[in-house]
Amino acid sequence: MTSQPITIQGLRILPPIAFGRLGSSDTPMDNYSVRHDPNDPLGYRHLAGEETFLVDPASGNIVRSYVPDTLRLRDGGKIRPVSPFLEVWAITAADRMEPLTTSLLTANGLTPQSVVWTIQVRNSKVFRRTADPRDDVLAAPKPFSDHANQELRGTAANFTPNSAISLGWVRYIRPTPEFPQIRLRFTPGKGGVYGPAGQNDPSVPLANRIYAPAKGVGWYGWRNRDANGRQKTPETLGPTLYAIEPPAPVWINQGDIVSRGYLDDTCDGIVTVGIAGRPTLTATARIASAPHNFVLDAGFPRTLADDLEQALLGPTVDPNEPHEVTLQRTEEIMRRAFETVRFMNVPVLNNNLVKGRPNLADNMPVNDAIDARRPSEPAVATENTDTLAVTRLHQQVLTTMRASVPSWFLRLLRQPEEIGDLTPLGRRKMPALMSGAEGRYMTLTRRQISFFRKAAESALFRPDGSKDVK
Repeated sequence: MTSQPITIQGLRILPPIAFGRLGSSDTPMDNYSVRHDPNDPLGYRHLAGEETFLVDPASGNIVRSYVPDTLRLRDGGKIRPVSPFLEVWAITAADRMEPLTTSLLTANGLTPQSVVWTIQVRNSKVFRRTADPRDDVLAAPKPFSDHANQELRGTAANFTPNSAISLGWVRYIRPTPEFPQIRLRFTPGKGGVYGPAGQNDPSVPLANRIYAPAKGVGWYGWRNRDANGRQKTPETLGPTLYAIEPPAPVWINQGDIVSRGYLDDTCDGIVTVGIAGRPTLTATARIASAPHNFVLDAGFPRTLADDLEQALLGPTVDPNEPHEVTLQRTEEIMRRAFETVRFMNVPVLNNNLVKGRPNLADNMPVNDAIDARRPSEPAVATENTDTLAVTRLHQQVLTTMRASVPSWFLRLLRQPEEIGDLTPLGRRKMPALMSGAEGRYMTLTRRQISFFRKAAESALFRPDGSKDVK
C-alpha cells in the first residue's frame, strides 16, 4: 500500500500585511514582545527579546536563530530597520493549512526554484497632491526565484535621467535543512530625504537631488491653492506634513504654503507568490514601510489594526465571546490609553497657559478655535490637567475592570457620531484631549466600544463570575 502524495490546494502568505520601519543600519532590529510585569500589574509593560533569525548577507539563508538578551534600536548612530518576514503556507486539505517547506514542495514534484515572487510598491505621496502621474514613484522588479537581494528601485517620469529612490529590498530566503520554510524578507529604505535638482538645499544630500522641477506641474514650489484661492486637491492630512518654504505661519495660513520639493523613501505595495506552471496557486500580501517607532513598549488607544478588525469582523463583538476574552481586549485598550498619557504634556494639550502665555500648539482647543470660530479655552478645568493625576485615573479604571465591577466610565466614552460635539461635556469625553486623523475629537471604533459595553454588562449580570450572559 502506497501513501497518496500531499497535494497543495492553495497558498497563503502570513502575515497578510507587514510593516517595515526605516533604518540606515545594515543590521535589522531584533524580534521582541511586550509583556506585563506580574510584580507591578498596574505598571507599564516591558520588552522581552524573542526568537530572531540571522540571515547571511552573502548566501541569503538563515544561519541561526537566537533570543537577544538586550534590545538595541541603533548601531552606533545608525537606526536598525524593522525587516519583517513573510511566510508562505499551503492549504493541503479543506481543514488543514501548514507551512510550505522544501519537503512539501518535493512531495508535489516541485523545488524551491518553482516558487516565483512578484513585487510592486509605490510612493504616491507627491502624486496624491499634484495629481500628476509622472510624480508617482514605482518600483517593480522582474519576477524572481533566486535568493539575491532585490532592490526596490523607485523611479518616476519627473525624476532626472537615470535617477531613482531606493524604496528598500526584498529577498527570497534560501531554505535549508534546518530552516526549510519558504519565506520572503522585506527590508525598507534607509530613511533618506530626496529633493529637487538644481537647488542648493543643505537638507538634501547632493546625490539625492533627483526631482526635475522643470518637468510636470513642479513639486518644488507647489501650492495647494490656485490663483483664486481654491484648493487644488483634497487634503486629508495637513500640508505641514511636508517641508515648506519659511516663514511657516503659525497655523499654515489656510493651507497656502509653498513646497520645498522633498520626497522620502517610504512605500507600500503588493507581494505575490506563485508556483511556476501552476497558475491557480498564488497568494498575495501587502507590505508597507514607515518611520521608526522608538517607543516600543507603548501603543495608541486606536490603531490601524483596530480599524481593520472592525472592517473584517463588524462593529460589534460576538455575544458568545467568553467574558474573560472580552475583558482582556478592554484591558489592552485601557493599557494603551494609559501608556499614551505617559507621553502627553496634558496641561499644554488642554491649552493651559504656559508661563503665563497662551500656547499655539496643535491641540484640540486650538483646532476648535480655528475650525469653529469659538474662543480658545481649555477643554477641562486647568487644575485637573496634571499628567500624573491622569495616569492615576487610568490605573483606577484598570483596577475596576480587573475586579469585574461595572465600568463607571462607559458613559464617558465618546461615540463616533460625537466627534464634532463642541459642548463642554462633549469635549471632556474619552479619549480625552486627542484628535483623530480628520482633526476632530478622537473616538474608539464602534467595535472597541462594544468590548467595553459587553465587559460591563457581563460583569453586572454574572454574580458568580462563571457564566456569560447571552
